[in-house]
Amino acid sequence: MIFLGWILLGVMLLLLVFLALSAIRVVQQYERDVIFVLGRLIGAKGLGLFLVSPLISRMSKVDCVSSRSRLPRKRSSPAIMSRSR
Repeated sequence: MIFLGWILLGVMLLLLVFLALSAIRVVQQYERDVIFVLGRLIGAKGLGLFLVSPLISRMSKVDCVSSRSRLPRKRSSPAIMSRSR
């Protein structure tokens, strides 16, 4: 009977440690995290280490890196070029 109590205590402690570790969140420099608690927007977190309750909160990452893409060069028509001279 005592052995069963120790096993139950060990399982509960392991579950508690797992929940505590799943609450830790890390946000990189180029990201922002939007926090929702029970479906309601709480706010945005940025850059660093913070805690989010794992059972009732949901987190969505937003990437803030701006990207460039090459645009094809447009050719101007000769009629427009001759008017500007």
